[in-house]
Amino acid sequence: MTESYAQFCTVARGAEALCERWTPLVVRELLCGSKRFNDLHRFARMEEFPPQPVIIQFAFRDARPGEANWWLVVEHGLADLCRDDPGRELTLVVDSTVRALTEVWSGDRTPREVIASRDLRVTGPAQYGKDLWRWLGTSAFAATRRAALERQ
Repeated sequence: MTESYAQFCTVARGAEALCERWTPLVVRELLCGSKRFNDLHRFARMEEFPPQPVIIQFAFRDARPGEANWWLVVEHGLADLCRDDPGRELTLVVDSTVRALTEVWSGDRTPREVIASRDLRVTGPAQYGKDLWRWLGTSAFAATRRAALERQ
């Protein structure tokens, strides 16, 4: 396959090499609770965002060329993940390794752990930095993963 999903999800990465475009990602979303087309999303909790526009730049230190910078633009109840700088004032900048942000999303580590290890840094207003983790949400399997890690 010559095209990329432009996602860091392991299902998306595997699908790029192995199967029909979009089929595994739709199955992933159905397994995670989506029931209608409009339910398909990147796990952002839209109801948690403030009413004003939020623009978050994700700067990945260890990403492949061309995938190091991403912008999440949330406004009017919609989220858009952009590869190109939208040219808007930033609410937050998340400077991270791909692995660190993935580990938070999957429940392998907490935001506090990745920040303490310096694998991730959030710059911007302190309150928005705290709200970030509520806004982004986690994998549908994160709570199960975190519980398993705590039992070890």
